[in-house]
Amino acid sequence: MIAGLAGAGVDLSAADLVIGTSGGAAAAVELAGGGDPRGLIGFMMKPPRQTGEPGVRGTATGFSQVLRELIGSGLGGPEIRARLGAFARSAETVSQAECLRVVKGYLTVHQWPASRVVIAAVDVDSGELTAFSRDSGVPLVDAVAASCAVPGIYPPITIGDRDYFDGMVRSPVNAELAAGCDRVVVLAPIPEIRGLPGAALPDQLGPIEAAGGRTLLLSPDQRARALMGRETMDLSRRPEITQAGLDHGARVAAELAEFWRV
Repeated sequence: MIAGLAGAGVDLSAADLVIGTSGGAAAAVELAGGGDPRGLIGFMMKPPRQTGEPGVRGTATGFSQVLRELIGSGLGGPEIRARLGAFARSAETVSQAECLRVVKGYLTVHQWPASRVVIAAVDVDSGELTAFSRDSGVPLVDAVAASCAVPGIYPPITIGDRDYFDGMVRSPVNAELAAGCDRVVVLAPIPEIRGLPGAALPDQLGPIEAAGGRTLLLSPDQRARALMGRETMDLSRRPEITQAGLDHGARVAAELAEFWRV
């Protein structure tokens, strides 16, 4: 969608703060790095067999099943995330080294950008949100890989003496990290995870609006949702989903430009 917006003349790269979660971490880095957001389109339009990505052992179905069970357990958010962390550690996945290789391969930016970018990940043991930035002293590729480490699909990523995994298990957007900003555009392929404490959109957007900020939420249109389906880790449909995002971005460009105008 970011590339579709850019193609329609709407440039979000001048934002004072860019926050990325899960797959959005890579998009955030590319955007904050000042590169053309359309640079990743060639990669996204190719099936995994042409990009050198490792085969996924298992599907997101196992993660989804465990998550549903935990949501129904009555546990709080940190406890749910800690249990998911245990699940992530026990799952058979590709190696950390392979994940880091793939992440480095599809990023065109490998050092922290000068502009403010925050990458959201979750501490496997505590279940607490961690916001990595250039001040964290953490390699950028490691931070992005940690944020993208879907439990049961990819392994937790070790940074220092802690392990981290997908920031999406806290919230698909972690938008409250933008509290204090005047205008916040939330691009949310998965807007919320129902029943997960702290992940509902009001919980995410509320702190921004309470601080006087305005928000604009953009999520997949009907066509993109149909293509994404329930198995979000099925990369065989990635080219079609990418095209749907490009088209959607072009259609909403005027609305976003009006919101973004100073």
